[in-house]
Amino acid sequence: MALAGDVTASALSVSTLCAGPVARALAGVDLVLRAGLVVASARYATLADAARRRA
Repeated sequence: MALAGDVTASALSVSTLCAGPVARALAGVDLVLRAGLVVASARYATLADAARRRA
């Protein structure tokens, strides 16, 4: 689940072969690494919290 969110955020921010909508709006700034880290970390924290509550 966290990986799927990371891939989605990365795809929207990529600016090497094709510019995603976010990269286009920011004049070609490459945000893939930052966006991927933020989204994956948030998803991981959410899923870990949900799993801890179920246990």
